[in-house]
Amino acid sequence: MSQRLSWKTSTSLFTTFINAPLSVYVTPQRQIVDVGRSATFNCTVSGRPIRSLNWVKDQRPIEDFYGGGRVVLLARDVLHIPVVQREDKGMYQCFAFNDFESAQSTAELKLGDVAPVLLATFSEEAVRPGSSVSLRCSASGNPLPQVTWFLDDVSIPDAIRFRVGDYVTSDGHVMSYVNVTDIHVEDGGSILVQQKMQ
Repeated sequence: MSQRLSWKTSTSLFTTFINAPLSVYVTPQRQIVDVGRSATFNCTVSGRPIRSLNWVKDQRPIEDFYGGGRVVLLARDVLHIPVVQREDKGMYQCFAFNDFESAQSTAELKLGDVAPVLLATFSEEAVRPGSSVSLRCSASGNPLPQVTWFLDDVSIPDAIRFRVGDYVTSDGHVMSYVNVTDIHVEDGGSILVQQKMQ
């Protein structure tokens, strides 16, 4: 009498997940780009797992600045600006997240020299002797432009009746002004605003 012996084999598959600390590095760390040119940042992430990767500009989500699609994510780790504008300068961060931790790296986009541009000016005014007037204009450029006021081709001094000054707004524009009190007849004329790179 013969017997047939049979063996049944089974294979088990084990998957092991290994966690490694996240590390993020953005390149280039600093780039200077002229307005109208392109800029690209690359985000290199090591460690695992990587659940998500987010870009931030000046501590705000990148989507807050570029709803119109001016910024292109060539991949989730490559941020590309095809045509750099003045408002694109600032600090860019790449954040990597998983269920246990996050990591980030920062890079800076600076603008090259940008010719001064007069953004807003004053309109013609008719004033009476003894009254006051305030004239303002705003300009932008990189470096920030120096604004000079002229009355009939003569530079307006910062004097008792004339107050000339400027300040930089939160969006990086120069706001310049001249305040004239107790206007005299001889104060009438053509006022010219000149801007030049500092």
